[in-house]
Amino acid sequence: MHIGLILAGRTIPGFNALVDSLAGTFRSPVSTKFIDFPFTRSFRKIRNQYVADVLLAELAPLAVSGDKTVFVVHEDLFCGSREFVFSHAKNGCAMVSATRLDPRFYGPPADLPSAGLLFRERIRKEVLRQIGRLCGLPDCRDKSCVMAPSDSVEGVDSKGKEFCAKCRDSLHLEG
Repeated sequence: MHIGLILAGRTIPGFNALVDSLAGTFRSPVSTKFIDFPFTRSFRKIRNQYVADVLLAELAPLAVSGDKTVFVVHEDLFCGSREFVFSHAKNGCAMVSATRLDPRFYGPPADLPSAGLLFRERIRKEVLRQIGRLCGLPDCRDKSCVMAPSDSVEGVDSKGKEFCAKCRDSLHLEG
């Protein structure tokens, strides 16, 4: 497996550490690319959000062929009737939105260094989850697994930082 991590727009704190972590977890090479955020028809002014399906379809041609590609964007996403989504996967590509994973979205953090660490942890969890999705993993019932579904930032925070044993086995990863 080869992982492609593409940043659309601007970088995120701890990006190099994220790349190293993914390479270690999957024991696979990780290629990176930085792209300008594209002109898109996915923005919905009335919601001030982007339609996840439409944006991912517009980004998909920029994916590296043969990779498990995850785009990291800073735009707020929604999908269908859901008010927002942290991430989305479809047709062999995935996307993670940094917007609602950033503690500053919810107000000024009391401790900026801790908020930065929390942000990096949340991004890593969602990127791992989307790579799991691209590898065919379903939602996991184990609440300590990164594949556990989350529909709130508290859900992201409460789940574990790694794949559970069952999911690791399905991915053929060493414990």
